[in-house]
Parts: sequence; C-alpha cells; structure tokens
Amino acid sequence: MNKRLYSLDFFRGIAIIMVIIFHRFMYDWPGAEFFFTDPKGFLKIPWFTAIMFFAGMGGIFSIISGVVTAYSTHNRITSGKANKKMILYAGLFSFLWLALVDYIRKFLFSTKSYFEGVFYNGLITGSLLEGELVIPQLELLYYTSTLMIVGLSGFIVPLIMILLSRNGGFEKVSRNKIILGTLAGAILIVTPILSFAFQPIVDDLFISGNYIGGFFLGLFVSPYFPIFPIIAYALLGGILGISLARDDNKRNLTIFWLTFGFALLSIGNYLLLTFLIRFEVYNYNFVRFMQLGVYLMIIIILLRLIDFKPEDKQEKIVKKTSPIIMFGRVSLTIFVFEAIVATIFHWILDFINPRWNTEAYVVLIFGLFNLAFWYLIVYFWKKKDFKGSVEWTGVYVIKKLSGIGKKEPENN
Repeated sequence: MNKRLYSLDFFRGIAIIMVIIFHRFMYDWPGAEFFFTDPKGFLKIPWFTAIMFFAGMGGIFSIISGVVTAYSTHNRITSGKANKKMILYAGLFSFLWLALVDYIRKFLFSTKSYFEGVFYNGLITGSLLEGELVIPQLELLYYTSTLMIVGLSGFIVPLIMILLSRNGGFEKVSRNKIILGTLAGAILIVTPILSFAFQPIVDDLFISGNYIGGFFLGLFVSPYFPIFPIIAYALLGGILGISLARDDNKRNLTIFWLTFGFALLSIGNYLLLTFLIRFEVYNYNFVRFMQLGVYLMIIIILLRLIDFKPEDKQEKIVKKTSPIIMFGRVSLTIFVFEAIVATIFHWILDFINPRWNTEAYVVLIFGLFNLAFWYLIVYFWKKKDFKGSVEWTGVYVIKKLSGIGKKEPENN
C-alpha cells in the first residue's frame, strides 16, 4: 500500500477537536483546578475524569507518528525515492523543528502549568490573564513538551528500521516486528518502575532550583508525556505502519490489533485499580496503558471503515468526513495556537463579566465557540493548501534540507 492514510487524518482531527473543547474545562473552568493540585482528584468528579481520559490525547499523535514514519520509510526505501541517509536527516530535522516550535509555544502561549502549589503561564497568555507583564519561569520545563516527544517518535522509528535493515535485514519483516514489539513491551514494563523511583527526584531537583537536571531526567519520567512510555506508542505504531506498507492481510491485522488493544486496556485497568485499592497509590502510567489500548483499537477500526474500503467507497467516505479530516491536516498548528486564541477570548469575556466561567455548561459553550472559530480558519486556509502552517513549513524545510522530494509538501 502506498497512498495517504485518511483514517489517521480523521483520528487526528477528532483528537484536536476534543483538545479545543476540553482544554477549556482544564484551563478556563475554576472547578477543574483539583485536577492539577490533587493526585487523586479524579475521584471527585467522575464525569470530568471520563472526559479527561479521552481529552488527554497527546499520545495519539505519537502512535500516528510511528505509523506514518514506518509506512513512509518502508515505501521510500522499496521504491528508491530516498536513501537511508535522507530518511535519517528528515527524521532528525523533523524532531528539531517540532522541539523548537513546542518550546516557543511553552514559553509564550502555555497556560496553567502547575508545580508545587503555583500555576505558571507563558509570556503572552500569562500577561493577558494577570493584567501585567508575566516573565516565563523555568518551572515550565517541568512539563515535557508534547510536540518534541512526537518529533522524537518520528525520528526513533525510522532510525531503528534503518539499523535493522543492515545486511539485508529490511526483508526480515517478522524479525523486525518482533524487535520493535519487544522494545515497546520492555518500555511499557519498566515505565511504572522508573516513575515510582525517579519522579520524586525530578520534583526535588526542580524545588532545589536544579532545572537542567530536573528537565533531562523529567524527559523520561515526567507526569506529562514522558519518553517512557510514549516512545512505546510510536514503536507499536511502527509495527502497524510496516504492515500497512506491505499490505498485510487486513482481517488478520484487525483481529490482532483489536485483541492487543483490549489486552492493554484490561491490564492498565487492573493495575490502576490494584494500586489504588491495595496501596492507595495513583500512577497515571496505568491510565496511559488503558489509553494506548483504546487508541490502537480505534485506529484499526478507522482503517477498516476508511482505508481498507474499495477506492470508490473510500472517496465517498472521505468527502463526507472532510470537515474532520481538514482539522487533522493542521492538528499540530492548532495545538500550538489554540491556547493563545482561547486566552484572548477569555480576556475579553473577563471584561464583560469576571464570573462568566463559574458554570461548567458555560465553559462547554465557550469550547464550542472556540471550535467554530477554528473551523472558519481551517475552512478558508484549506483553499491555500494550509501554506504557512506548522506542518507545511516543517515538511517544506525538511525536504529542502534532507533532499527528499522535489514536489510541494503535503501534510503527513
């Protein structure tokens, strides 16, 4: 198979739509502050916890990054459109680009980054909300950058694939999948252990002012999108991407990923409840296992509903779902700017009525208003093929630097 995977665009679209709406509960509703301040706060409002299970969807982008990079790496090598050096450079430049964009986002546009009883904001968002100049603090480094981890995922997967391709290893597909799966499994197993052992050290490093040490250790065990276990998401996505590129049996793929996803969901649920009930310990990594299982099941179902269909039926489905798919094509751009856009609207509403956001249903309406605003932006931007977006700019620059492709970039 060598075509665009519209199901991934659709899933990214769903994910970013939920982010636009439900981030408003997290960052604009005072009733959600317990979610930051109390590790077991999720027990207080069950409906909010259910929402956050699906709204904390950053891991989706890492899975999709793994699928897309493995899919494109396999197709580029087998078709001869790019050599291994070009592919590695493209992955590295993509990682650096997304890391740069994410830290610009963090220090300019971030809202309510909580640490040790204090909420930290970016320069622009904080200044608007506080009504005075807010200088970003290094405590913001406590929050691992989502886009950077997504970029790292897009570099690690092709790197491992290219290492495995030495001495004719590229055709040893079963072996390569087993290695990727073993690495992913090992990461998932050690993640809770590393979290229990090193997360308190990360906290102590930041409290003592050792921000650099806390930052680098936090990359691996931070509560927010750490390398462990998020890289495992990408590795599992890589296995699926290879299968799709080789056009493996669709029925077998469906059965395997549905079964595997359900197993992860069940294991995560068991571990979460066991540690809560027996040890009164809450570790968000167990929730991540559950999310990973759900995401994998959703992806394979969407593949069945969209990309596995005959071409004529697929075209009809893509046309009907195009409003969601177009959100998916600029999901990273929206992720970067949705907070500052919402903060500007929040700031305006504060002038009208400082207590406008006390009721949850009003915040929901506010989230839907933000969604409508972004729909208009995306609708008209689509006519220009999203030129200037984070995705378009990244692909354009990466192709120039790596030497991959001579055509206008697509949003992958």
